[in-house]
Amino acid sequence: MEIEDLDRLTVMELIESITISEASKATGKRTQEITIKYRFIGNLLAETKKDIA
Repeated sequence: MEIEDLDRLTVMELIESITISEASKATGKRTQEITIKYRFIGNLLAETKKDIA
């Protein structure tokens, strides 16, 4: 499926939920984990989030 315009309605149809964790300053920098669950395919980054830094 090709999406030419990513508007609010399209995003609402594609995303099931967004979870934002509590902020942490354990390393001296403020960090926060954000998880996006997509409809029909789950969390795309669940297996690869260690690769994102």
